[in-house]
Amino acid sequence: MNKRRISTTNEFVYDVLNNMIHHNEIILDKKDIANSKALKNIVSRFKDTFSVEDGGDHIILHKTGRFDADIRYKRL
Repeated sequence: MNKRRISTTNEFVYDVLNNMIHHNEIILDKKDIANSKALKNIVSRFKDTFSVEDGGDHIILHKTGRFDADIRYKRL
């Protein structure tokens, strides 16, 4: 299986996705992701791999499938 390639200029998105490679779930504060359209787009792009649970003041991102990706961060 080929790795999915993800390039981002958003350091927050890079950190979240990089953590999801190594962990089955991550808890994110809603205030941190409120304005992160990039993270919302990535999660919806990989909806076969991630599920999102609303935990009140935080969001729990679960890995439901294999997430093998080549994640690259590009500085602007």
